[in-house]
Amino acid sequence: MNINDNPICRADDDRIGRVALAEKFAQQVLDLDPSNGIVVGVLGPWGSGKTSFINLARATFNERDYSVLEFNPWMFSSSGHLVMSFFGELKSKLTGPGSTIAEIGSELLIYATAISCNFGPGGALVAKSVDEIVRRQKKQQQGVAALKPNIERLLSGLDKPLIVVLDDIDRLTTSEIRDVFKLVRLTASFPNVVYIVAFDRERVENALKEQGIQGRDYLEKILQFSVDLPVVPGLVLQREIRSAITIILEQVGVPIPINERVWATVLQEILAPLIRNMRDVNRYAIAIHTAVRSYEGRIQLADLFALEAIRMFLPGVFKDLHSAIDILTGSPDLEVGLVTSSPSDLHQQRIDGLIQAAGEHAAVVKNTIDLLFPAAKHFVNRESHVVEIERGWIRERRVANEDILRLYLERRETVHLRTFMQAEEAWQHMSDGRGLQNYLRSINPSRLHSVIELLELFKDEFRDDHVAPAIITLFNLFALPENRRCEFDESLDAIVTCIVIRLLRCLGDPHAVDNLLHGNLHNLESLSCEWKLIGIVGHRDGIGHRLVPEATVSVHEANWRGAVRTAANNATADAIDREHDLLGILLQTKRDDDQSINPLSIQSSPEMTLAVLRAAWNKARDRSDQATRSLDWEILIELYGDKMKLQERIRTLLEANLRVPEEIRSAANQYLEDNS
Repeated sequence: MNINDNPICRADDDRIGRVALAEKFAQQVLDLDPSNGIVVGVLGPWGSGKTSFINLARATFNERDYSVLEFNPWMFSSSGHLVMSFFGELKSKLTGPGSTIAEIGSELLIYATAISCNFGPGGALVAKSVDEIVRRQKKQQQGVAALKPNIERLLSGLDKPLIVVLDDIDRLTTSEIRDVFKLVRLTASFPNVVYIVAFDRERVENALKEQGIQGRDYLEKILQFSVDLPVVPGLVLQREIRSAITIILEQVGVPIPINERVWATVLQEILAPLIRNMRDVNRYAIAIHTAVRSYEGRIQLADLFALEAIRMFLPGVFKDLHSAIDILTGSPDLEVGLVTSSPSDLHQQRIDGLIQAAGEHAAVVKNTIDLLFPAAKHFVNRESHVVEIERGWIRERRVANEDILRLYLERRETVHLRTFMQAEEAWQHMSDGRGLQNYLRSINPSRLHSVIELLELFKDEFRDDHVAPAIITLFNLFALPENRRCEFDESLDAIVTCIVIRLLRCLGDPHAVDNLLHGNLHNLESLSCEWKLIGIVGHRDGIGHRLVPEATVSVHEANWRGAVRTAANNATADAIDREHDLLGILLQTKRDDDQSINPLSIQSSPEMTLAVLRAAWNKARDRSDQATRSLDWEILIELYGDKMKLQERIRTLLEANLRVPEEIRSAANQYLEDNS
C-alpha cells in the first residue's frame, strides 16, 4: 500500500473493488454510437475517487487501442485561452505520428478562432505568415456554421473514436465551470469524439443554474449517460485506515504500544464520522505518517490519531484547543489529588465553544473530550463529580496530561516533561547499577531530586533484577557530598525510602530480603546508608517495615554497630566525609550497645572532632533560626562520655591547622569559656 494522495493507475492498486465497475463503464462507452458525438459523466463528491475510476477504465481503452486525450481545464487563464488550449490539444492528438488526417489540424484552429469570440479575450492565433492570416480570416468570415461540416467530415474518417477526459471540473470557479460546459456543448456533436466529464453533481448543478433553468436540466441535455460512483462503505474505510496505520507503524517503528481500548473507540467514534472517502483516508494516512515520525513515541498513538483527525477535519475546533489546555487537563498546579468540579461559566463557555465549532460533528468533539480528557468530561455532560488527576497519564503519554498535550500542540517539551523523560531513562537502567549511577550523575544536580521523585511512576514495573542495583546506586549516590546539602535532605530521603520499599517488596519473601542484606550491605559506601537500609527492613517504630524477622534483623544491627565502632576508631578523613549522618550513627551505636561490653571509642583526630561538630551544627540548623542556632552540648557530652573529654577534643581541634567554619569555631570557644 502506497501512502499518498495520488489517484491510482493500476488494477493492482484498487483497494475498494472498483476494477470491475470501471471495466463495465469503459465497455458501455465503447458500445455507444459515436457518430454524433458522446458526452458521458463520472459523478461523485470531492474525494470519491473519480480520477482513479477513469484511470482504471483507461486500461480497457488502451487494450482496444483507443486514443485518450486528457484535457485539464485548470491550465487555462481565460475563457478564450480555454478554447484555444482545448483545440490545440485536440489538433496535436489528431495530427500526431501515424495520423491520416493532417488536414484537420488547420481546420480545427480556424474553427477555434471562430468560436473563441463567444468566450471572451485570449484566443488570438499565432500564424506563420501574412498569407496564413489572410487565409484564416477569410474562412472565419464564412462563420462557424460553414466551418463545422468540414471538421465533421474529417472526424468521421477516424478509424476509432477519440476519448477526451475532462477531470476535476468541480474544483473550478462557477464561471469557469460554465465555460467548460459551454465548450462541451458547442463541440459535443463532433463525430467520433467521446467526452468523459468527471465532476461533483451538486457543485456543477449549482454552477450551471440560471434564472428559470435548473442546472440538472442543463446537464440532462448534455450527458448521454452517467455513472454515479458508489459510496465507499464505512467498514471498508475503517479497514483502509487500519491497514494504513499498520504499514506506518511498521515503517516508522515506535517505542510504546498503542492503547488498543482507546484506539478502538477513536476509530468508531472519532474517525468513522469524519472520514468520508478514500481521499480522506489517504490524506489522513499521510498526516499520521508525519505525526508518528515527529513525536517519536512521546505521545500515546491512540491519542495522537484522534487529535490528528481533529486537526485535519475540524480545523476550527483544533484552533481553539490551545486556549483550553488548562480545562482539558485539570488544574495545572495539581499533580496528584482530587479536583471537585464546580465549573465556572467561563470554563463551560470555552468547552461549549469547542463543541459548537464542530458544527454537524459536535458529537465527535464530545466523544473526544470524554475519551481523551477525563478532567473535562463533566463540562460535556454538565454533571458535577470528582475527577482524579492521575500521575499515570504522563507515564502512559496520554494527552490528558498537560505536559503531553503541550508537546502535541506547541511542539516543545516542558521542563516537567523533560524531567519525566530523564526519570524514564533512569528506570530503563535500573537493572544495571553502574549504568544507572553514570546516568544519574550526568543529570544536572538541580533536577536530580525531581528525576528521582518521578521514578515512583514506574513502581508497578519494578522487577527482581532491579532491586539490588537500584537500591545500592540510590543510597550511594545521595551519600556523596556533592549530592547533599550538608545533611541528607529530608524530602529526598522520604522519596528514596519510598522507592526502596517498593523495590524490596518485589522480592516477595523475607528470605530473599535477608539474602539481599547479606550480599549487598558491603556495597553501600557509608555506614549511614547501611543503617538506613537495615532500618527499613527492620522492626523499629516509625522506620521499620518488618520485611524480615526481628531476630534476623537484630543480627544485622549488631554487625553494623560493630562496624561503626571500628570506623569510629580508625576511619580515614574520606570515610568520615562519606557519612551524611555521622552524629546519628554514633549516637545510635552508643545507645543500643551495652557500653560495659562494647564501649564506643571515638578517635581523637581533629578531623573526626570537626566532622562530629559539623554534624551537630547541621542538626541544630534544623531546630532553630540563624540567630538562635547553637551546638547541642548535651548530645555531644553523651556521645563523648563526659565534659572533660569533649573539652579536650575541642581544644585539640582549635589548635590544629584545619579550616573550621567560623560559626562552629565561635560556638566552641564560647563553650570552652563558659566551662573554664
